[in-house]
Amino acid sequence: IKDPEESVLLNSLSIVSRLITNFKIATLAKIPNFPQLLNAIGETGVALLQANVQECESVRGDIESMIHREWREEALSIILEGCVLLSEDPWLLYSSDEKLQKTAQSAMVNALCPLYRAFLQGRIKMARLEEMYSIAE
Repeated sequence: IKDPEESVLLNSLSIVSRLITNFKIATLAKIPNFPQLLNAIGETGVALLQANVQECESVRGDIESMIHREWREEALSIILEGCVLLSEDPWLLYSSDEKLQKTAQSAMVNALCPLYRAFLQGRIKMARLEEMYSIAE
């Protein structure tokens, strides 16, 4: 059974994912708060990754003992799928509104680069912890 906060976060991320899927970046980039939306997505992902690493450290790499890993992985999957959809949108290359296009590209880079960095660093650290646990067992 999920904690109510977990359910709210997963539901919110699902809504954002549907917005990305349905409206594409051409529409989303016109929203004044688009950079803030991207920042929220990125910061949420980074926080989830950091929490996963901290929990993995606390169980010394025994990922089966991680209580919150499954729902965090689900949330991260939603976030990363949305990021991929945004970055693959042809509008980023072929928009007739060059100013809006450049603004959207810049907002994506600023908001999502930290997420990808945290994703790689977190996965590497967790893999190392898991390997150390396996060797110790």
